[in-house]
Amino acid sequence: MQFVGDASDLSAIIDDSYEFLLSSNCLEHVTNPIKALSEWKRVINRGGTLILVLSNNASNFDHRRPTTPLAHLIADFENNTSEHDLTHLDEIRSLDPPAGTFQQFKEHRLDNFHNRTLHHHVFDRQLMQDLLSYAGLDVIETTATQSDFFALARKPT
Repeated sequence: MQFVGDASDLSAIIDDSYEFLLSSNCLEHVTNPIKALSEWKRVINRGGTLILVLSNNASNFDHRRPTTPLAHLIADFENNTSEHDLTHLDEIRSLDPPAGTFQQFKEHRLDNFHNRTLHHHVFDRQLMQDLLSYAGLDVIETTATQSDFFALARKPT
């Protein structure tokens, strides 16, 4: 069965219903990654697996942006930051090269809720591991390639 929806609201899926969840190049587009991870953890069986793939900023348009501090991600979670948040737009606009004209870039990014192209947060391998641990998942392994970071994590039994 396929579900299409907001990564941080899987309310249509019952608890402990999947053996694994694969997220590829999604979490960096989510305003509130801990909220999303909480939902993902909720729908995975006890002992189930999360396979996470995140963009390696060293090889994409985020290469000028600093890694997001874990404290910032925790604050987004504690403040229940919504997917309409554009807190990082000025940083993105100043450090990411624009696609098309500045006006096209601005209009596209201001409608991020519908097109989800912004990378709200920039991850490195350590932040990915710390984030998964903070979310209550057991990190089994992490690795990196030139283009991506990978993690294999498990929901505790």
